[in-house]
Amino acid sequence: MKKALLILGGSRDSSNEFYISKIDKADYLVAVDSGANLLFDLRILPDLLIGDLDSIDRKTLIWCKENCVEMKSFDRSKDETDTELALLEVYKRGFKEIQLLNALGDRPDHFLTTIYLLYSYFKKMDIFISAENLVCSVLTGNNHLKAEEGEIWSILPVGENIPSVTLKGFKYEIDNKTMPFNKPFGTSNISKSNEVTVNIEKGAVIYFRWLNR
Repeated sequence: MKKALLILGGSRDSSNEFYISKIDKADYLVAVDSGANLLFDLRILPDLLIGDLDSIDRKTLIWCKENCVEMKSFDRSKDETDTELALLEVYKRGFKEIQLLNALGDRPDHFLTTIYLLYSYFKKMDIFISAENLVCSVLTGNNHLKAEEGEIWSILPVGENIPSVTLKGFKYEIDNKTMPFNKPFGTSNISKSNEVTVNIEKGAVIYFRWLNR
């Protein structure tokens, strides 16, 4: 499966070593607007620069142009965020595994918008947020996930009540229990082994796996 890596704008949430390790494993590298500034500092050219380019540094934009980076520029008056435009583009190009880096940022509204995009596109592609201390994605159906003992996991319903959720391998396990959208009791669970089970009868949940905490 071809893997695309999207570098979002905003404040950095991981080390240079982490970014480079992820970039080295990607088949296709996309800079989403000011995400290109991070790549400029690393001196790693993206395969594609996309967005309305309202927050990219001038020196970064010149660097991309001088090195013939493919660019897709959009007007600021648009319905889609730059991140969604990037997702639509990589999906159109046949990429089905998508990692979003630098997604945490310093604006809660931007991060929440990215969470909504995970939910909007998870049926079309394997999409997740990745940071040095966090993995975040959407789950539906029956799932066995890798873990390390003592990690913090939060598992929350997305958009609706979940009629039946089963959690195994956690400190606080549940079996076939309703998880209401307006009562997020799945926050801050603790993994007890190197594998956890998350089964959802109907609907979807989003999980936050906190690493190295």
